[in-house]
Amino acid sequence: MRFDPWTSVDGFEIKNAFEISPEFLEDKRGFFSRLADVDIISENLDYKFEISQINNSFSVTKNTFRGFHIQLGEYAETKVVRCIRGTCIDFILDLRVSSPTFLKYGKLELTPEKRNLACLPKGCAHGILTTSPNTEVIYFVDNSYNPHSEFGLSVSDSIFNGFFDNYEILASSKDSSWPDFNLEKFKKLL
Repeated sequence: MRFDPWTSVDGFEIKNAFEISPEFLEDKRGFFSRLADVDIISENLDYKFEISQINNSFSVTKNTFRGFHIQLGEYAETKVVRCIRGTCIDFILDLRVSSPTFLKYGKLELTPEKRNLACLPKGCAHGILTTSPNTEVIYFVDNSYNPHSEFGLSVSDSIFNGFFDNYEILASSKDSSWPDFNLEKFKKLL
């Protein structure tokens, strides 16, 4: 039997961002699945992906927003994200100045029932909105975190054109206090 964990590689409409939908081998004991294959991920990203760290977040309440975060320069990160409890919407904003999808954003629902993952390339800001209480998310990341290379955007940023106004969002003071996006200032950080 051929085993292909990528039954779909559906784009976010953001260059090199995609959904991973693993295939499951099931029998009376349960199932087995390969969640990700770094060679296949690398092929779809057009660069080598190697896991450097694995992060875990837990949010008690529905409508908790974590993000938008991005690491710049040599600390840029690729993230492969999976929701293992609860439900969430994974958001991405393309901040790669040379990308054909620069400043476009997209979203993908992640659930334990779907067992899907989101792959977010380097140069894209990332955020998660919980859509149920007690939501837990695992992140496979290809670089180490460096606080001096961090940049972020608030969900109230004018770049989102009020997209998040329909959500009652609970965000940290840090995530709420990022200044409005300014392209010229951002380019100087690169």
